Amino acid sequence: MPELNTKMLLRWHELGPREQMVWAAVFAQADEEPVSAAHAADETVLSLRALAIDGEARAPEYDLAKLGLNIDREAFDPWYRIAYQITYPRDYSGLGLTESACAAAYERYRLSRADFY
Repeated sequence: MPELNTKMLLRWHELGPREQMVWAAVFAQADEEPVSAAHAADETVLSLRALAIDGEARAPEYDLAKLGLNIDREAFDPWYRIAYQITYPRDYSGLGLTESACAAAYERYRLSRADFY
């Protein structure tokens, strides 16, 4: 009986949710032996990673600009602090954003509104 190459390239717990879904779909649809199907699924996930489509989330000020809403600075700051915490829960320190960070985000929002006009 030939020896099977059971060395996997990827570990399930290290895959992101999209990668797990793709890996499982490729494995389930494979018409091969389980080890070969696992290798095919690994290769597909590595191809997915090469696309780099699971990068960082877009900053919330750009999503607001895309909606076409006109918000003044006074209303923007409290909204931005909450939106930032939702968008980047791991990066949010709980201490809140600085005034200068909010001002820079508001400027990005104001300038990018024309991009979506």
